[in-house]
Amino acid sequence: MSKSALEVSHLSISFGGLKAVNDVGFSVSTGEIFSIIGPNGAGKTTVFNMISGFYRPDGGSILLDGNELVGLKPHEITAHGIGRTFQNLELFGKLSVLENLLIARHLHVRTGFWGEAVKTRAVRTAEEQARNAAMAVLERLDLQQHADTPIKEFPFPIQKRVELARALALDPNLLLLDEPAAGLNLVETAELSAAIREIRDDLGITVVLVEHDMSMVMKISDHILVVDNGEFIASGVPAEVQANPHVIEAYLGKGSAHAVG
Repeated sequence: MSKSALEVSHLSISFGGLKAVNDVGFSVSTGEIFSIIGPNGAGKTTVFNMISGFYRPDGGSILLDGNELVGLKPHEITAHGIGRTFQNLELFGKLSVLENLLIARHLHVRTGFWGEAVKTRAVRTAEEQARNAAMAVLERLDLQQHADTPIKEFPFPIQKRVELARALALDPNLLLLDEPAAGLNLVETAELSAAIREIRDDLGITVVLVEHDMSMVMKISDHILVVDNGEFIASGVPAEVQANPHVIEAYLGKGSAHAVG
């Protein structure tokens, strides 16, 4: 049995009396691609926001490699080895592609105030290492030719790929991808799917994604969790989820005989 990278149990949160997530739990094994799906408003991104520390749950536990994350701030959770992308791009448009990644790499630089002030050899070495690491990520995602170009000059699909690169620049053990295929065409989605597989296979990074593209989810996921109205309704391998009547009802309504996907 694979070791669990992420253990979420009895997770709940309310906003103004509305239960956004109610007693949701799941386990993600090390090295797998795990997808969270559900209709709009099901609570998927809210779960991500609790895992990454942007929301503090009303109840429940979030363990990353056995370490409790509930109560930690977002930067502390990032330091524990979680990288994340967002539904809405969170990039610095006036900065170059490389500069956006170097901001992420700053988490791994330990030089101190005086070292920064006088640019000691240690600082110069750390900066060179950060640049080399960032460039390696850009090369993996075929972005190296864009390194010195400001983000704002690129179309949306390339900006999405840069955001993925920035998350990888954090050198995470667990990568949270929030609707990574949104706004992409079929070719771009296929390229993204291949990139996600390579991230898992080549780098050994565990991937959890929230995604509405069911074709993509069914092709690349090892396991899938389905939520609706903030509650767990099903989980399993793709074939099990596709055939689950509760999932079909959540997506297509009562009386439907068609599988999801």
